[in-house]
Amino acid sequence: MSRVTLEQLAYHNLERHSLIDRAPAVDAIRVVEDICGLNAQGALNYNLSLWARVKGLSNEIIRDAIRDKTLLRSWFMRNTVHIMTTEQAFVARPALRDSLVQEWNRWTVKTGSKMSPDSWTVHYDEVLAALTDRPLSMSELLDRYSPSSDNPRRIISRIVREMSLKGLICNAEPRGLWYHDAEQTYADIRRWVPGMTKAEQSEAKGNLMIDYLRAYGPATVQDYAYWTGMRVSAAREVMKGIESELVEVEVSGPKGGLYAPIDMLPKFERLEVVPLVRLLPKFDALIMGHRDKTRFMDEAARKRVFLPAAEVSATVLVDGRVEGVWVIKKDGDAWKLTIKLFKELDEEHRDMLDNEIKRMKEFTGFEIREEVSDV
Repeated sequence: MSRVTLEQLAYHNLERHSLIDRAPAVDAIRVVEDICGLNAQGALNYNLSLWARVKGLSNEIIRDAIRDKTLLRSWFMRNTVHIMTTEQAFVARPALRDSLVQEWNRWTVKTGSKMSPDSWTVHYDEVLAALTDRPLSMSELLDRYSPSSDNPRRIISRIVREMSLKGLICNAEPRGLWYHDAEQTYADIRRWVPGMTKAEQSEAKGNLMIDYLRAYGPATVQDYAYWTGMRVSAAREVMKGIESELVEVEVSGPKGGLYAPIDMLPKFERLEVVPLVRLLPKFDALIMGHRDKTRFMDEAARKRVFLPAAEVSATVLVDGRVEGVWVIKKDGDAWKLTIKLFKELDEEHRDMLDNEIKRMKEFTGFEIREEVSDV
């Protein structure tokens, strides 16, 4: 059993996420794959997630990559919208499908949205027929097919989500500005990315867990269940199937049961702790990667980051720890960036923070007025 410190654990994840040494723009898509996708709750958020990890990035790169089918947007981990590389998405879909559909059916039946798990399957052919010619927005889809209901828009949106979880539909190009998805469009996945070969399900489950452990490990089976949205018992079965490829890593502080791919072990010996400051947006992949948040934040910080109504704050990462939160909002013709630090920064780290703000201004092209305070 290998032994590492909690600090080394965090810095390994930062290295894999290109948050220590940023990747060049030419490797931007590779970064999306390295971290197993970008949380896609809000266009500004997912663009800033990639910006935090890549230097010289264009703010049109994600939209361009969705357009040319290099990236795919749909409902994946935790039944939330993510942007993944298309190849990795076609592994994630069969790997997650049964668990996510099971939880989706449980929720929709329990809340009375549908009578049984199969109640909406009668609509699938009509929805796919409506998408024959081109991707459609929700309004355009309703013009072609409107199910009988007191609220057909709500029903069709849930049918589209269910079909996405089953791998029948994906998001196509969003409409609007790069930082604001004014309207989503949807496509028959067979027409949007024809010729893709779906991975065999059991193989896909193991491959996705290995990908996760490369990006977020060493991690527990509970961490993986949290990240995917599957039950712990299901995650444990996946880990059992790949146990010969894993090694348990002993970490000072956290309890046992943290696993990593065997070939990752030498990397821990080379890790060096370096000073850094990074601004991570709301719902950033790093922050959402583990059930146990100990490696990146203490309990007081966790309460400032994970808020009611499933809201997750943007964070200030200082030397691998969450030491502040921030908000950016449109304010007239400009944008207001409000940063609240949990501790006072020394001169070196304050200069790093100022540089991050400057980088954000250059990337977004926004006129940003910042306000930084110690809490």
